[in-house]
Amino acid sequence: MEKLLQYAWQHRMWESALMTATDGTEVEILDPGWLNTGAGPDFFNAKIRSGSKTWAGNIEIHTKASDWYRHGHQNDPAYDPVILHVVGQDDMAVTRRDGSPMKQVVLHCHENLTDLYNRLISTGTADLICGDFISRISSVYLTDWIDALAFERLYEKAERFNRYMEATANDWQQSLFATLARGLGFGRNTDALERLALSTPLTMLGKHADSIGSIEAILLGQADLLDDITDPVRRQYLKQEYEFLAHKFSLTPLKSLNWQRGGSRPQNSPVRRIEQLAQYVSGGFNMMTRLLHAPTIQHIRDIFRLEGINHLPENSLNLLIINVASPAIYSYGLAVGDSSATTRALDLLRSLPAENNHITRLFQSAGIPCDNAYTSQALIGLRRTYCENRKCLFCRIGNRMMRTEKR
Repeated sequence: MEKLLQYAWQHRMWESALMTATDGTEVEILDPGWLNTGAGPDFFNAKIRSGSKTWAGNIEIHTKASDWYRHGHQNDPAYDPVILHVVGQDDMAVTRRDGSPMKQVVLHCHENLTDLYNRLISTGTADLICGDFISRISSVYLTDWIDALAFERLYEKAERFNRYMEATANDWQQSLFATLARGLGFGRNTDALERLALSTPLTMLGKHADSIGSIEAILLGQADLLDDITDPVRRQYLKQEYEFLAHKFSLTPLKSLNWQRGGSRPQNSPVRRIEQLAQYVSGGFNMMTRLLHAPTIQHIRDIFRLEGINHLPENSLNLLIINVASPAIYSYGLAVGDSSATTRALDLLRSLPAENNHITRLFQSAGIPCDNAYTSQALIGLRRTYCENRKCLFCRIGNRMMRTEKR
């Protein structure tokens, strides 16, 4: 309820800017201030007028007036500049730190705003409460939101790449190795593969780049998955190889990676994914350089293509371009100030077919066309960041719905 009151205050969705305070005086809201997303009062630099006096300061908003004391604001100097206490329910009078009374108003929102808000936040996660409304939104308005969401999602992935860079002393190849490993998880073992790659130096693997068996032994041994190998002859060979290399490099298997094995097809098993990762390293790993210089998307697809038993289907190659190539190129562009690289990263998404999953189908059924990966990534970000976290008030569709259907 407090989020709704903050939203209504921020967007001036009250019945009248002239309110009656709980002490009987009239208060005119000249400026609601700007929302504070950190610690302290909810809104800064607001301006109100009461009688012949005008005050400038901060606003604090609570569901109940008594929350002022429940949150300990009466003893916090950060709340001394509060000029108005805005509440949904006036259950008591409150005072400042010096004992003086705090001016307080009850915020009366538009008649149907509360009901609409409750619908937005209480609908099951499998549903899309705004589904019927989406078809009535201007395509220009919707396109603008899709653009913002696509940038937001790509930037989040680039930020993860940047964290790899910090963890690896700005090693582009090692950071891409971790990104690739995570991408090969395809949603099931992303975190485990990421941790494995970050804990296994490429320089060590590079010393055995001419031996795919040695690379597999190191990676599978570090992943603590050697016992998962079904072929007894191969399992014995890799165990012996890992024992030798573990002694050589002082290696210890990672015991808490929590591999997801159940329900996986053989091609999705952790062992198969690590074998694919080893194949990318075999012969030397310089994938970052190759991605940056690949002239076309087909060349990038060929970089990820594997031969033999470890080959990947076309849709998996597309996912690697979405989750590995595009974020890496975008991160590089941001780091060196190369706008052509950031543009290229976005163009890669626009040139790929849209992902076909329950999220994209959900929004398509509501009337949002999804023709490429740029849009499907935006819709996945919308669902994961806003819908599933009940951040309807911060979503432009939810915001528009609240404004349009508030009466």
